Amino acid sequence: MKIPPPAKSVLIIAVLYLAAWSLTVAIKWRSEPVIEAMGLNAQGFVWVERVRFDRQSAGSTGHAGGGWCSGGNYVRPRELGPPRIGGKASNSPMPLPKRALFQWFNFSQQRYYEALIDDPSMPQRAKDFAFSLRDWRRFKFSLIYDFSENGKVRLWLFGTDYNAPITIPEDKWVYTLLGTVQGYEIDGDPKKYTNRTKQARQECEIPMQPDPAPAATQPKRESINQ
Repeated sequence: MKIPPPAKSVLIIAVLYLAAWSLTVAIKWRSEPVIEAMGLNAQGFVWVERVRFDRQSAGSTGHAGGGWCSGGNYVRPRELGPPRIGGKASNSPMPLPKRALFQWFNFSQQRYYEALIDDPSMPQRAKDFAFSLRDWRRFKFSLIYDFSENGKVRLWLFGTDYNAPITIPEDKWVYTLLGTVQGYEIDGDPKKYTNRTKQARQECEIPMQPDPAPAATQPKRESINQ
C-alpha cells in the first residue's frame, strides 16, 4: 500500500516528534540520580517490619543478619562495616529521600525498635556524591540500610556500575553514608515471632536466652505516626 505524500509527511513529523520527546524524557530522567533498588543488612538477627522513605513505603523488609556457633555457643557478630552488595530492584525508581523511618524486631533481645532519620540535606549530599563520580550515569543506585546490634540504623547510597570489570571493585561499587541514628524501643508483642525465635535459637542465630542489654539507651516511646 502506497502512502500519499501528505500522509507520509505527517507520519515522518510524528516519528521525529516522538523521538525528540523520548530523548528529552530520557535526559531529564537521568539528570540526577534516582533510587532503583533497596537492600538491608544487620548485625545480629532482626526482622524489619516497616520502612518508609518520606511518606512512601519501601521494599526490602523481612529478616536480615544472624549469628553463628562456635563449640555450640552463640557468637556475637562484629560491628557492621560498609555495604558489600547493592539492593534488589524496587517497584519503580524513586527520588532521594529526606526522611527514612524504620521499625524492626530484635530477636536476640525480643524487643521492637523504631528509628527516624530526618535530614533535608540527604538528597543534595547524595547528588554531590553521584556527580563526583567519573561517569555517574553508568551507575545504578540503591539505598542500603543496616541495623547494628545496639539499635543503631545507618542509611547508605550504594552505586553499581554493571559495565565495569569485577577485578576493579573500586570502579564497580561505590558508596557513601547518608545518615545514622540511634533507635529506641517501642511497644510490640514478641509472641508474634515465637516460632521463628525457637528456630533461630536451634540454629544458633541468636542466644538461647534473651539478651538483657537493651539495644537503645533512650526510654521506650510511642511509635511515630507517619
